[in-house]
Amino acid sequence: MNFAKKLCCRELFFGCIVFLFFSATVASASTITIAGTGDSQHLLRQLAINFQKKHPGTQIVVPNSVGSGGGIKLLLSGRTELARIARPLKPKEQAEGLTSRIFAYSPVVFVANLPTPCVENISEEQFLDILRGKIKNWNQLGECPDHKIYVANREEGDSSKIILEKHIPALKEIQQPAGRTIYSTPEAYDTLNRYQYSFGYLPKSQLQNDSLTVLDFDGVPSSAENVLSERYKLAVPLGIVWQKQPTGLTKQFLDYLKSPEAVKLMQKLNTVPAKSE
Repeated sequence: MNFAKKLCCRELFFGCIVFLFFSATVASASTITIAGTGDSQHLLRQLAINFQKKHPGTQIVVPNSVGSGGGIKLLLSGRTELARIARPLKPKEQAEGLTSRIFAYSPVVFVANLPTPCVENISEEQFLDILRGKIKNWNQLGECPDHKIYVANREEGDSSKIILEKHIPALKEIQQPAGRTIYSTPEAYDTLNRYQYSFGYLPKSQLQNDSLTVLDFDGVPSSAENVLSERYKLAVPLGIVWQKQPTGLTKQFLDYLKSPEAVKLMQKLNTVPAKSE
C-alpha cells in the first residue's frame, strides 16, 4: 500500500473514531435518568412522555423503584442525573452537596378492591382495628360481602407509612400488623389491583385507570383543595434531587416541571403541584 493510501486509511480511521465519540456525546446529552422512589414513578413517567413529545430526540428514563435512599446513592455515584424522593433530604445528604425541590404532593389514600363498592369512608379507629386484627371481615365495615379482608401493608421507613405514623401515632404501637408486607409502592399498587377484597394504602399519584375504590378518611375526601387547606393531612412530598448545577437537558426538564403544562398534567394524575418558588 502506497503512502497516499495509508494516509487516506489513517484519516478515515480517525474520522470514524471522532464520529463515534461525537455520536456518543450527543446521545448522552439527549438522555437523562431519574432514579429513586416508587411514589412518583408513574407520575414522572407520564411527565417524561409529555416532555419528550415536545422535545423530539430527547429521552427521560424513569427506572423501576429503588427507594428514595437508593436514588440518592445512585446520584452520588454518578449513575443518575436526578434522583426522585418522597421525603426531605437528610442532613448528611445535604452535607454531600445535594439540592432538592418539592415539585408536587401526593395524598396518601386508603383503597379497597371490591367487586361492588360498599364502603366510602374509613375512620382512624377502623384502620387501626384492621391492622390489629380486630376487624377481619368486610361486613364489619358496612353493607359489604361476608369476605375476609386481605391487608397489604408497607415496610418500616416507607414514606406513606411515615406520614400515617406522624398523624396516627397509635400505628407505631402495633408490633405485628395483620396482612402481608409489601416493599415498594408499584408492587403495592399491583397487589391491591390484582386481588379482590384487598385493602391498603399508597400515594394517590400511583393510581391509574383501575377499579380500586379510594376511601375518604374520617369523612374527609383526598381532594386537592383539602390537601392545600390541610383538612386532609395525609400527604407525601414528591421531590427531585440534583448534585451539581443543572445544565442542558437536566435543567430543561426541571424547568418543565414548573410549567403550566406540567402542572395541569400533575393535577390530572391525582397530585397537588407545589407552588412555584
